[in-house]
Amino acid sequence: MKKYSKICVTILFIMFFIIKISSAQETEQLTDINVKKNVLEVTDSGWILINVEITNRGEKQIYEIEISEYYNVLFDIGENITIIYGNTSTMLTMPSTSGGQIIIPINQVKKLETNEVIKIRYWTRSFKSGDFHIPQSLVWYSFDYNENALRQNMYSNGLLVHIRSYAENLTREILPYIISGGTFVISILVIRYIRNNFRNIEIKKKKPGIFR
Repeated sequence: MKKYSKICVTILFIMFFIIKISSAQETEQLTDINVKKNVLEVTDSGWILINVEITNRGEKQIYEIEISEYYNVLFDIGENITIIYGNTSTMLTMPSTSGGQIIIPINQVKKLETNEVIKIRYWTRSFKSGDFHIPQSLVWYSFDYNENALRQNMYSNGLLVHIRSYAENLTREILPYIISGGTFVISILVIRYIRNNFRNIEIKKKKPGIFR
Protein backbone atom coordinates (compact mmCIF):
# COMPACT_ATOMS: atom_id res chain seq x y z
CA MET A 1 0.00 0.00 0.00
CA LYS A 2 2.86 2.33 0.89
CA LYS A 3 4.43 1.55 -2.45
CA TYR A 4 1.29 2.64 -4.33
CA SER A 5 1.03 5.79 -2.19
CA LYS A 6 4.58 6.79 -3.13
CA ILE A 7 3.81 6.19 -6.79
CA CYS A 8 0.68 8.37 -6.60
CA VAL A 9 2.55 11.16 -4.84
CA THR A 10 5.29 11.01 -7.46
CA ILE A 11 2.75 11.19 -10.30
CA LEU A 12 0.98 14.17 -8.69
CA PHE A 13 4.30 15.96 -8.20
CA ILE A 14 5.27 15.41 -11.87
CA MET A 15 1.87 16.66 -13.06
CA PHE A 16 2.12 19.77 -10.88
CA PHE A 17 5.64 20.46 -12.19
CA ILE A 18 4.54 20.09 -15.84
CA ILE A 19 1.53 22.39 -15.33
CA LYS A 20 3.73 24.99 -13.65
CA ILE A 21 6.25 24.94 -16.52
CA SER A 22 3.60 25.24 -19.22
CA SER A 23 1.97 28.10 -17.32
CA ALA A 24 5.27 29.95 -17.04
CA GLN A 25 6.00 29.44 -20.74
CA GLU A 26 2.57 30.76 -21.68
CA THR A 27 3.12 33.79 -19.46
CA GLU A 28 6.42 34.57 -21.15
CA GLN A 29 4.83 34.29 -24.59
CA LEU A 30 2.05 36.70 -23.63
CA THR A 31 4.53 39.34 -22.46
CA ASP A 32 7.20 39.41 -25.11
CA ILE A 33 8.94 42.78 -24.86
CA ASN A 34 12.14 43.98 -26.50
CA VAL A 35 14.50 46.42 -24.75
CA LYS A 36 17.22 47.95 -26.93
CA LYS A 37 19.91 50.39 -25.80
CA ASN A 38 22.13 52.38 -28.16
CA VAL A 39 24.17 55.57 -28.47
CA LEU A 40 22.81 58.20 -30.86
CA GLU A 41 25.61 60.77 -30.64
CA VAL A 42 29.04 61.37 -29.11
CA THR A 43 30.32 64.96 -29.06
CA ASP A 44 33.94 66.17 -29.11
CA SER A 45 33.54 67.34 -25.50
CA GLY A 46 32.60 63.84 -24.29
CA TRP A 47 28.79 64.12 -24.11
CA ILE A 48 26.97 60.88 -25.01
CA LEU A 49 23.30 60.72 -26.05
CA ILE A 50 21.80 57.47 -24.68
CA ASN A 51 18.64 55.99 -26.21
CA VAL A 52 16.58 53.20 -24.60
CA GLU A 53 13.69 51.71 -26.63
CA ILE A 54 10.96 49.51 -25.16
CA THR A 55 8.75 47.63 -27.64
CA ASN A 56 5.74 45.56 -26.65
CA ARG A 57 5.81 42.50 -28.93
CA GLY A 58 3.38 40.39 -26.94
CA GLU A 59 -0.37 39.96 -27.00
CA LYS A 60 -1.00 41.62 -23.64
CA GLN A 61 -1.06 45.27 -22.69
CA ILE A 62 1.70 46.24 -20.27
CA TYR A 63 1.52 49.08 -17.76
CA GLU A 64 3.26 50.59 -14.72
CA ILE A 65 6.51 50.65 -16.70
CA GLU A 66 9.57 51.59 -14.69
CA ILE A 67 13.21 51.67 -15.76
CA SER A 68 16.15 51.02 -13.50
CA GLU A 69 18.74 52.84 -15.55
CA TYR A 70 22.35 52.03 -14.68
CA TYR A 71 25.12 54.41 -15.71
CA ASN A 72 28.89 54.57 -15.42
CA VAL A 73 29.67 56.16 -12.04
CA LEU A 74 32.67 57.95 -13.61
CA PHE A 75 30.28 59.89 -15.87
CA ASP A 76 28.30 63.05 -15.27
CA ILE A 77 24.54 63.01 -15.94
CA GLY A 78 22.53 65.63 -17.85
CA GLU A 79 19.82 67.68 -16.17
CA ASN A 80 16.94 66.49 -18.37
CA ILE A 81 15.43 63.30 -19.72
CA THR A 82 13.17 62.98 -22.79
CA ILE A 83 10.35 60.43 -23.17
CA ILE A 84 9.08 59.83 -26.71
CA TYR A 85 5.79 58.00 -27.26
CA GLY A 86 4.28 58.07 -30.75
CA ASN A 87 4.30 61.70 -31.91
CA THR A 88 4.58 63.04 -28.36
CA SER A 89 7.89 64.12 -26.83
CA THR A 90 8.03 65.05 -23.13
CA MET A 91 11.08 66.57 -21.44
CA LEU A 92 11.38 66.03 -17.68
CA THR A 93 13.88 66.91 -14.98
CA MET A 94 16.35 64.08 -14.41
CA PRO A 95 15.29 61.99 -11.37
CA SER A 96 17.67 61.74 -8.44
CA THR A 97 20.63 59.39 -8.89
CA SER A 98 22.18 57.03 -6.36
CA GLY A 99 25.13 54.67 -6.69
CA GLY A 100 25.12 54.62 -10.49
CA GLN A 101 21.36 54.05 -10.78
CA ILE A 102 18.40 56.17 -11.89
CA ILE A 103 14.79 55.06 -11.31
CA ILE A 104 12.64 56.36 -14.18
CA PRO A 105 8.85 55.79 -13.81
CA ILE A 106 7.00 56.13 -17.13
CA ASN A 107 3.88 57.91 -15.87
CA GLN A 108 3.14 59.50 -19.25
CA VAL A 109 2.11 56.14 -20.77
CA LYS A 110 -0.65 54.34 -18.89
CA LYS A 111 -0.67 51.26 -21.13
CA LEU A 112 1.62 50.10 -23.91
CA GLU A 113 -0.26 48.20 -26.61
CA THR A 114 1.11 45.53 -28.93
CA ASN A 115 3.88 46.85 -31.26
CA GLU A 116 3.93 50.24 -29.54
CA VAL A 117 7.30 51.78 -28.62
CA ILE A 118 8.57 54.07 -25.87
CA LYS A 119 11.93 55.84 -26.23
CA ILE A 120 13.89 57.31 -23.33
CA ARG A 121 16.80 59.64 -24.09
CA TYR A 122 19.27 61.50 -21.91
CA TRP A 123 22.82 62.88 -22.00
CA THR A 124 25.76 61.61 -19.98
CA ARG A 125 29.34 62.84 -20.06
CA SER A 126 32.83 61.42 -19.72
CA PHE A 127 35.63 63.82 -18.79
CA LYS A 128 38.28 61.35 -19.95
CA SER A 129 39.02 59.78 -23.32
CA GLY A 130 39.12 56.05 -23.99
CA ASP A 131 36.75 53.07 -24.15
CA PHE A 132 33.99 52.93 -21.53
CA HIS A 133 31.21 50.51 -20.63
CA ILE A 134 27.57 51.62 -20.76
CA PRO A 135 25.67 49.25 -18.39
CA GLN A 136 22.42 47.46 -19.17
CA SER A 137 18.98 48.87 -18.40
CA LEU A 138 16.42 46.91 -16.36
CA VAL A 139 12.77 47.42 -17.31
CA TRP A 140 9.95 46.46 -14.91
CA TYR A 141 6.36 46.19 -16.14
CA SER A 142 2.98 44.81 -15.08
CA PHE A 143 0.34 42.90 -17.03
CA ASP A 144 -2.93 41.07 -16.39
CA TYR A 145 -3.01 37.27 -16.45
CA ASN A 146 -5.90 35.07 -15.30
CA GLU A 147 -7.52 38.02 -13.50
CA ASN A 148 -4.28 38.68 -11.62
CA ALA A 149 -1.77 41.49 -11.98
CA LEU A 150 1.73 40.11 -12.47
CA ARG A 151 5.05 41.96 -12.64
CA GLN A 152 8.12 40.98 -14.66
CA ASN A 153 11.39 42.50 -15.82
CA MET A 154 13.65 42.46 -18.85
CA TYR A 155 17.28 43.54 -19.35
CA SER A 156 18.56 45.49 -22.33
CA ASN A 157 21.92 45.02 -24.03
CA GLY A 158 25.05 46.76 -22.77
CA LEU A 159 27.40 48.95 -24.80
CA LEU A 160 31.00 50.01 -25.25
CA VAL A 161 31.58 53.63 -26.29
CA HIS A 162 34.82 55.30 -27.40
CA ILE A 163 35.50 58.87 -26.31
CA ARG A 164 38.03 60.57 -28.60
CA SER A 165 41.03 62.35 -27.11
CA TYR A 166 42.12 65.90 -28.02
CA ALA A 167 44.75 64.50 -30.39
CA GLU A 168 42.15 62.28 -32.12
CA ASN A 169 39.76 65.21 -32.53
CA LEU A 170 42.57 67.42 -33.88
CA THR A 171 43.65 64.71 -36.33
CA ARG A 172 40.07 64.23 -37.47
CA GLU A 173 39.73 67.96 -38.17
CA ILE A 174 43.11 68.38 -39.91
CA LEU A 175 43.16 65.09 -41.85
CA PRO A 176 40.72 66.21 -44.62
CA TYR A 177 42.90 69.28 -45.31
CA ILE A 178 46.05 67.13 -45.38
CA ILE A 179 44.41 64.71 -47.82
CA SER A 180 43.16 67.59 -50.00
CA GLY A 181 46.60 69.25 -50.01
CA GLY A 182 48.34 65.96 -50.78
CA THR A 183 45.90 65.22 -53.60
CA PHE A 184 46.46 68.70 -55.07
CA VAL A 185 50.27 68.37 -54.95
CA ILE A 186 50.18 64.89 -56.51
CA SER A 187 47.86 66.16 -59.26
CA ILE A 188 50.27 69.03 -60.07
CA LEU A 189 53.23 66.66 -60.20
CA VAL A 190 51.37 64.26 -62.48
CA ILE A 191 50.33 67.09 -64.80
CA ARG A 192 53.92 68.42 -64.97
CA TYR A 193 55.24 64.92 -65.66
CA ILE A 194 52.77 64.40 -68.50
CA ARG A 195 53.48 67.84 -69.97
CA ASN A 196 57.27 67.32 -69.86
CA ASN A 197 56.99 63.91 -71.53
CA PHE A 198 54.69 65.33 -74.19
CA ARG A 199 57.17 68.17 -74.84
CA ASN A 200 60.04 65.69 -75.23
CA ILE A 201 58.00 63.72 -77.74
CA GLU A 202 57.31 66.88 -79.77
CA ILE A 203 61.02 67.80 -79.78
CA LYS A 204 61.99 64.32 -81.00
CA LYS A 205 59.45 64.57 -83.81
CA LYS A 206 60.88 67.91 -84.98
CA LYS A 207 64.49 66.64 -85.18
CA PRO A 208 65.51 65.73 -88.81
CA GLY A 209 65.98 62.04 -89.33
CA ILE A 210 69.12 60.60 -90.92
CA PHE A 211 67.20 58.59 -93.47
CA ARG A 212 64.32 60.65 -94.78
